[in-house]
Amino acid sequence: MTSLLQDLRYALRSFSRAPGFTTAAVLTLALGIGAATAIFSVADAVLLRPLPYPDSERLVVVWDSLPKLGLNRFVPRAVTAEAYRKLDAVFEMTGGVYPLDRVVTASSGAERVPGLW
Repeated sequence: MTSLLQDLRYALRSFSRAPGFTTAAVLTLALGIGAATAIFSVADAVLLRPLPYPDSERLVVVWDSLPKLGLNRFVPRAVTAEAYRKLDAVFEMTGGVYPLDRVVTASSGAERVPGLW
């Protein structure tokens, strides 16, 4: 315990002798901890938490493919998705997500924003 207190006092004296180094070290640690916290918060929200749906582990995605045309994975058209829904005997419920771009205007101008319907 005494050795720990001596080491702590020595460290504080060393830091007080070099305030520039101390400031740089503290700022570097603060930025590193802040960046790690921000990245983990995003990863936790996007990758680690389950989706906010009941039985979310049962959700699946269905893609279309046309290998002869070199299209290995693309979103089915609305007509195709509707045909899947009508012929479906496997899934409990179906739904579709389709790309839909919108133009958003603001005082700074207009901008095309990609979205889903």
